[in-house]
Amino acid sequence: NNPDLQLAAAQRDAAKGGLLAAQASWDPQLNAGLNRPVSTDKNFSNGFTYKLSSSTVAWNVGLSQMTPTGTSWDLALSGAETSIDDLEIFGSTVEGFNNLRMSSNLSVSQQLLKGWRMSYNMRSVISAESNLSQAEASLLQERQTTLANVATLYWDLYAAGATLTVAEEAVRVATEEQRIVQALLDVGKVAPVERTRVDAALAQAEINLIDAESAYALASDQLALTLGLPLGMPISADTEPSDAPDGVRVPVDEAIEAAMAANPGLHVARITAENAERTYQNARHGLLPSLSVNASYGLQSFKDSSQGDEVTYSASFKDLAARELPSQSVGVNLSMPLANRAARGDVMSQAAALTQANINLETAERNIAQLQ
Repeated sequence: NNPDLQLAAAQRDAAKGGLLAAQASWDPQLNAGLNRPVSTDKNFSNGFTYKLSSSTVAWNVGLSQMTPTGTSWDLALSGAETSIDDLEIFGSTVEGFNNLRMSSNLSVSQQLLKGWRMSYNMRSVISAESNLSQAEASLLQERQTTLANVATLYWDLYAAGATLTVAEEAVRVATEEQRIVQALLDVGKVAPVERTRVDAALAQAEINLIDAESAYALASDQLALTLGLPLGMPISADTEPSDAPDGVRVPVDEAIEAAMAANPGLHVARITAENAERTYQNARHGLLPSLSVNASYGLQSFKDSSQGDEVTYSASFKDLAARELPSQSVGVNLSMPLANRAARGDVMSQAAALTQANINLETAERNIAQLQ
């Protein structure tokens, strides 16, 4: 129920969601569409006036994907079937016709300079993985810290309870001593100054009792907060302290080695330094211009009933398979900012972040060694 531990667990779950979202960048994308325009048009062309009514069913479906290697591809298939229902030329109605156009196209693009490194293209995924590792280490660190805090606060409460018991006994003893001194004073066996002494002792014992009650209430509230319980809930420390086990010997060098290998805070510092190194290398890669080679290949099919063609999808697919109307292209694209100040500024910023991460890691290692 510890709120800090619950918060660390929520941050871990958020990091998992961030990693899943980053990995989605490489998921294939499905694109599909369907459209049916219907129109009636009147126009003048080539010396004569015509009027026609037409309807079209157009559709497209395609898959596209960007890969971590800097390669992107797009595969698309589309078709449009148009029906000329009413064609009027020079006041005469001409028999309608229909046509079907289909096309398929595959295009591929590959980065040659900036963007060819997988680590550069996957920097968002790598960063999300690093964030998840840090969140998991932070959760472990918070869990260990919570265990240590609960143990410390529990024994603080136990000690406060023992102190409170002593203070209550001291008040009882001082009260009894005051009664005895008053009885002796009544029979003239002690001087009046003794009454002043015992009154002062009782007052001091009552002050000590108030302080002990306050310390016990504070220790109880602190433990309740750590346990995620409401303030003011009565908590009693029932477990008695035990003797330390005999024969436990931990050499300093072994303690330092174990801490260096398993300390969660140090693990977070190492992950941060490694991530800063990768980010710096990616920033240097970003100095390169963008150069890509592009290639595409497409096939076309056109069927028109006015030309005596069989206007069916099966006939169109046969034309596509026969590659009667192919098209292809190859090209190169270059893009580079002239001053490139954004990339150079990013390199400077990431270099400073890398220096800071390394300093923090070295400091954390020294602190661990010193604490052991």
